[in-house]
Amino acid sequence: MAVLTVKLCPFPVPLSVIQEVAPRLLPSSPVYRLPDLDAQVLSDLCDEFRCNAFHRANKPDPAAGVAAGSTGQVPPMFPDDSLKWAGNLIRQLPVDHDGRNSWLINYGHGADVEALRDKHSMCREKQ
Repeated sequence: MAVLTVKLCPFPVPLSVIQEVAPRLLPSSPVYRLPDLDAQVLSDLCDEFRCNAFHRANKPDPAAGVAAGSTGQVPPMFPDDSLKWAGNLIRQLPVDHDGRNSWLINYGHGADVEALRDKHSMCREKQ
């Protein structure tokens, strides 16, 4: 069998990201330049991209390692950090949605959550 070696181009790196909004709220989604993003937000977006890319390819992520006793199966679409994923889902609700803000104040992480807590004069013990 012949083997053909090719050099692949890396994934293109975008200059910006687009905010998810409900169609009825804005005619077009706001765009944020990568340099304007918080480092943790950018890291979370990269982690989500990596997870989605391996899931789409139906391959296990070699960087994730294989735990002892693991079958090496493709990981589920949602990692063990379900609070992070739930936070990303809840952020899709309108910013003035009481349920959204209540959940974020109680369970969320990040600068936007701290701003919500400050706005509502809520303090939370650091863990």
